[in-house]
Amino acid sequence: MDGHPSYQDFDHWSCLFHLFRNKTDEDETLKLLKDELPHLVPDYLSEKYAEFREEKLEEL
Repeated sequence: MDGHPSYQDFDHWSCLFHLFRNKTDEDETLKLLKDELPHLVPDYLSEKYAEFREEKLEEL
């Protein structure tokens, strides 16, 4: 958890955005895209978020 106030009253599973954001910090492909092809970043993140959301829904 990153200390965001949303974690104070809720289980951390409630905040998919922050979980996803923390996961992208380690994404080497995203780092490369930001440096070399920044116009592709929104599509890449949309696709990865959809995958991440589906994974979390399956876990729940």
